[in-house]
Amino acid sequence: MRAQIKLLWLALIFAYFSDNAADNIPSEKKLEVEDCFRENKKVNTIRLEEILSSDRVPKKNKTIFFHVTNCLSNGFLDLNSRQSCAIESAALKNPNFDVFVLFASPAYFPENISSPAISSLLKYPNIFLRNNNIWDYTKGTPAEEWFKSGALFKSNFLTSHMSDLLRLITLWRWGGIYMDLDVVVKESFETIDLNFAGAESENVVNGAILSFESSGFGHYIVDLVLKEFVGDFRGDIWTHNGPSRITGVLSDICKTNDTQYMTLEKCHGFKVFSMDKFYAVHYSIWNYLFEEQYLNEALEMTKNSLLIHMWNQMSSETKFKVGTKGAYGVYAEKFCPLVYSSIHGEYF
Repeated sequence: MRAQIKLLWLALIFAYFSDNAADNIPSEKKLEVEDCFRENKKVNTIRLEEILSSDRVPKKNKTIFFHVTNCLSNGFLDLNSRQSCAIESAALKNPNFDVFVLFASPAYFPENISSPAISSLLKYPNIFLRNNNIWDYTKGTPAEEWFKSGALFKSNFLTSHMSDLLRLITLWRWGGIYMDLDVVVKESFETIDLNFAGAESENVVNGAILSFESSGFGHYIVDLVLKEFVGDFRGDIWTHNGPSRITGVLSDICKTNDTQYMTLEKCHGFKVFSMDKFYAVHYSIWNYLFEEQYLNEALEMTKNSLLIHMWNQMSSETKFKVGTKGAYGVYAEKFCPLVYSSIHGEYF
């Protein structure tokens, strides 16, 4: 049994690093990649508004944020169907929240939007697509001087570490809720007090869903995490700047390493939700969310969840055809109906 468990862990580690091969950028390509996130003017296109200079900015403490941190090599707005599903489900279940999608790499609308998924998102009045120039976005934050050093662009996991940084800056600036783009939101967050995260295991707080208030103790915590991020950044370790950093700060504040005891009382008003709320299906059995044979088990495991986390690092290469009765299909059809139906029988 132990040998089987060891082999499973080795397989998961291999799968993770295989999926992140594109995130490991040779040193001679660093400057080229950095340039991808700088201004890139295009003719006969419409540039997304910049988040900091837009007339319509996020409502403090009443916004759900998503970050797109991969390089858009052609500069055109790009979201795949699963990312679009995450965004739609958040907007659908939280109509009184703004939902802002922020692009780190300058994004432009093409003359004609050919993506049915993106066209579906534009039908929601509470979804806003914006650019966020990283050089401007870090100004006036605890990350400003560190970012100028260029350390971020030397990371072996640039896309992930940029996301780790930007979600903290966003919540530091605006407060509200951050979500990764590999979720399906099942329930409304409108009646849930801010200042929360979710337990992935007994000793790990995952950062795929985070919430902090824009002031008070919530702001104090995110400020502390952000300062820890820049003060002890490691570009060679994937989890060091994300889950490990958040878990460490909360362990100090809550005076416990056990996530089940990270309660409102022990954490002075911050709450770590139990595993069944955000990460009910552990990443070691991520396939339960996609395969029809595990439908009933996956639905039972996630029946009390506020959202479903799809573990994109493991599942991104899985082909999932619209109409397949895996748990993901069942939830997508219900909670991102416009995006799901727009795919017209293709792979989702």
